[in-house]
Amino acid sequence: MSAGTIRMIVLSLALGLSVVMGIAAANFTGDLRGVPASATSLAASPLIAAAAQAVLLAAAIALACLVGRMLNAVVGMFVLGCVLGVLDMRSGSIMQAAFDGGSLSRLWPETLGWSVAVLGAAVCVFKYAGALPDESGESARRGVFEVMFESAAVRSMAATVAAPLLIWFVVRTDMKGQAIGAVVVGSMAAGLLARVAAPDGRPILIYGAVPLAIGLAQAIFASGAGTDIAKAIASGSLTPVSFLMPLDVAAGSCVGVSLGIGWARSFVKQRPHEALLRA
Repeated sequence: MSAGTIRMIVLSLALGLSVVMGIAAANFTGDLRGVPASATSLAASPLIAAAAQAVLLAAAIALACLVGRMLNAVVGMFVLGCVLGVLDMRSGSIMQAAFDGGSLSRLWPETLGWSVAVLGAAVCVFKYAGALPDESGESARRGVFEVMFESAAVRSMAATVAAPLLIWFVVRTDMKGQAIGAVVVGSMAAGLLARVAAPDGRPILIYGAVPLAIGLAQAIFASGAGTDIAKAIASGSLTPVSFLMPLDVAAGSCVGVSLGIGWARSFVKQRPHEALLRA
């Protein structure tokens, strides 16, 4: 059995397991109407919903670490995003948040909270999975926290501005799929640019930086749209980034950044150690 076939089997099994995990977690995040809430704060029992999401995240990190060790850390983070995405697809959009009496001031702090969770997950996955296959020997020998804050990696964080900018142009309706797709597209661009800017580093910070940038954009525009979501929709003052639910951002950024990093290989000139690796 070839290495490529083994990779496909591992990835297929991981994605299948992500569906089961996400559906199971959705049973504990219902709102007062009995359907999965748009956000943790809008669930009938926010504490139970938060606990279910914490358990799901822990299980997703474990699965991502396993996949990352067998394939690589970026694929592991892609799988983690898929796990969160299954739960996200079963939860509501901005319209359901309006029906539940939600406010914008309760959503953006949750998005910022997910940025911390995603960054923590990325640290765990990259630490367990090790260096990426295309890293140089010098970079591969360094630990996670050494490469996280190196100057090139920090400078590449400027690429995160691409995510909210693209989201602004992509999101036009309150459809759930459009919100998730916009985050994936924006995060893909950010991941691509960050990887091109720092091709020798381990792209860890970018996973947490993208949802952080989107959360900060939501916080800025929430102050101008008012707090009540239903009134903001009726008045037309809701901005594109405000259509995103916290879990849209968490899941979409993990998937999008991973795709962008993979896509960046087409834009980065092959280095000597990569040529030896492929030989």
